Amino acid sequence: VDFAHALIDSVYSYNRGIFVVTKDHNCYAMGDNKYNRMAFPSDHPYRNVEVVDSFQLLTHPLLAGKIKKVGVGNQHCMYLMTDNSLWGCGFNNYGMLATKNTTTYTSPVRPYSNYEDVVDVDCSDMMSVWVMKGGDVYSVGYNHSNSNNNRAQGHNNTSANSQEPRKWLTYELSGATKTLISQYNTWTLDGSGILYCTGIHGRYRMRNNINEYIYYARRSRGVNNSADSITGIVDMGGGQNWILLLTETGEVYAGGEGSNGKLGQGNNTSYDYPMRVLPPEGSGVTYFDEHVKVVKVGGSVHTAYAIDSTGALWSWGYNANNELGVDNIAGQDRKST
Repeated sequence: VDFAHALIDSVYSYNRGIFVVTKDHNCYAMGDNKYNRMAFPSDHPYRNVEVVDSFQLLTHPLLAGKIKKVGVGNQHCMYLMTDNSLWGCGFNNYGMLATKNTTTYTSPVRPYSNYEDVVDVDCSDMMSVWVMKGGDVYSVGYNHSNSNNNRAQGHNNTSANSQEPRKWLTYELSGATKTLISQYNTWTLDGSGILYCTGIHGRYRMRNNINEYIYYARRSRGVNNSADSITGIVDMGGGQNWILLLTETGEVYAGGEGSNGKLGQGNNTSYDYPMRVLPPEGSGVTYFDEHVKVVKVGGSVHTAYAIDSTGALWSWGYNANNELGVDNIAGQDRKST
């Protein structure tokens, strides 16, 4: 697909699917579509095709030209619209479409309570979470390791799956603005850009050295294990056991499980608190954000990405399938080619 006529705004990817949202609020998608999570209408040639092998414009009249963000799950999607409403489509075995049932929907459907004024949404395998304009957080679906915070509402220490969206009990968190789900936990930012997490917190969730379950959102530790959390975080990315953070002043931090060098520390060490990402070798500066001005960060299971102010893509971490887009030469400048 030639995207030249509509500049790309954002890209979302999970479980063999890629969703590209353009600045005119259209969306192009390709990859796994077993339960029509791409919401193709009944007369679309890809409606019943399980693998969409080229980018296709999402043309359903309820979605076309109105999409702000896509929460991409295992085989379902939640679409955040320009009017701040929420629509879902696809597999629904744990109720992650927020319809208060487990019926799979191959056409877009609203959550049973509609939920107007949604400002952010994300999905994982069988779970969905979204943030409301007033800062409340809701989640629904499979509750692996309590990452959807349901145990904070009085459940016991077994997985409390829910087909009905539940409002998070906040405790330390107040006024959420942004959310990100990994396999075992959910990250959330408040209005001051402070990071919170729920799920298997412990060593790889930047809380402490104990692999404890956290039943409500807890504030993360600061740099070098300080009690003073980082403030002013504006973007975050990451994978299963780690997270990448960008502050409003352009500083880049990473923490959690450190295999494959994805924390950008020049080693495979894991850290249970944020560490400022180091620069390419030979750059002559102390930190990566002193080498280039970073404007956005992202990540996959074991690979980290950053976009600088010139639009160049930088990457580090796992590279067995050339995820970095660079030749695997030690000490080279890691701008992706």
